[in-house]
Amino acid sequence: MPHTAVPDVLSRAVRELATVLPSIEEVADADLAVLDPVIGDARVVALGEATHFVAEFAAIQRRVIRYLAERHGFTVLAYEFGFAEAAALDGWLQGHGSDDDLDLRHGRHARSEATRDRWRWLREHNARGEHPIRFVGLDTPGGGGTLRPVLEPLVAFLELADPDTVDRARTAREISHRFESLSQAGSAPLWAQLPIADRTLLTATLSRLSLRMDALRRVYVERTGESEVDLARRHLDIAMAADHMIAAIHDLLTTGSAPDTSIRDRLMADSMFWHLDRLGRENRVVLVAHNLHIQKTAVEEGAAALTMGSYLAEALGEDYRTIALTHTARRAPAISMTTEDPHGFVVTDDPVAEPPHTGLESALNVAGLGAVTSAFPFGPLRGDPRTAPSSIGAQGTHLPTDVLAAHDAVVNLPTATTTDHVSLY
Repeated sequence: MPHTAVPDVLSRAVRELATVLPSIEEVADADLAVLDPVIGDARVVALGEATHFVAEFAAIQRRVIRYLAERHGFTVLAYEFGFAEAAALDGWLQGHGSDDDLDLRHGRHARSEATRDRWRWLREHNARGEHPIRFVGLDTPGGGGTLRPVLEPLVAFLELADPDTVDRARTAREISHRFESLSQAGSAPLWAQLPIADRTLLTATLSRLSLRMDALRRVYVERTGESEVDLARRHLDIAMAADHMIAAIHDLLTTGSAPDTSIRDRLMADSMFWHLDRLGRENRVVLVAHNLHIQKTAVEEGAAALTMGSYLAEALGEDYRTIALTHTARRAPAISMTTEDPHGFVVTDDPVAEPPHTGLESALNVAGLGAVTSAFPFGPLRGDPRTAPSSIGAQGTHLPTDVLAAHDAVVNLPTATTTDHVSLY
């Protein structure tokens, strides 16, 4: 769609609307009240980030999550995190086990201090007992690097529900073990080294298991229980999506073809719906993921890509609100693919592209807000096409986006310090 923002009008409106916040450590509840019109009575409030691995984003996310829990009664944190792994981690976050038990609960993704600090903070918050937060995951296992966390419980389920077909699940599990890595960028090259017959067998086996599970659902329920079948169905759906995404990432890395991101976003949206169906209406959910996942609109540039947020907005309407996080720093974390690192990528500190004159970050800079932390809702900007930003920052560049349709508010940080880790979790 054409963008009609007028830079001077946009920056003036931003200057009048924005609330300057103290340093992240000093932000008070009264400061965050600027977000209350957006939060409203929404059941799901999504909190984004323009790029991963930014220390300031992690810090302000923690502060806003605490505000939503303590002032607005949010009780669940949904995260761009493996659906299957989240259950074990949630037990630790609720106080089970010792403080030093994180590695057992979270495995290899808990190695760095930045990752540990994220989960220690939530465990400490819950230990205070006044406003505890449950934790749920939405994504493929291990950043897409493994199918083990969903195939292991699927095999265990089928041993009870369908012994005649469990060997198929074991076959899928065995093939998937041969391309495990710390992310899908690492697993994709290993997957490509498998014989084509094995790759085809994995995909076909998961498809056959899916069809059989649907056909014999009533039998499965009689043998195990409805909740057990629903969970196994979710694990199988995630395994199928992860298998697809690993192949898509391989195509991206080798041919530059579009990575078919809608598959993953649909998966995460369906995981969110799965959790909402099982949570009481009294539970309100904070959803944390990249801005590109939470936005309510499709991605405008490149191949067609529907986002998790677009699916959620369509289904939930006003019950779904989004708060984007962006920055006006000149340098920020960037991801570079490499076969030299076990993750399949490295994080570097790179220059950020200059924003377009009608972009959100440009308006913040011209308004004199580029060097401070600020927040404002987008509602007052929506009545005038001259005050509609044409882009928002994403991964070191600025993507054309109908920002006012995509998000309901923004928090801007003046710096974007690279964290000390490269774990996707």
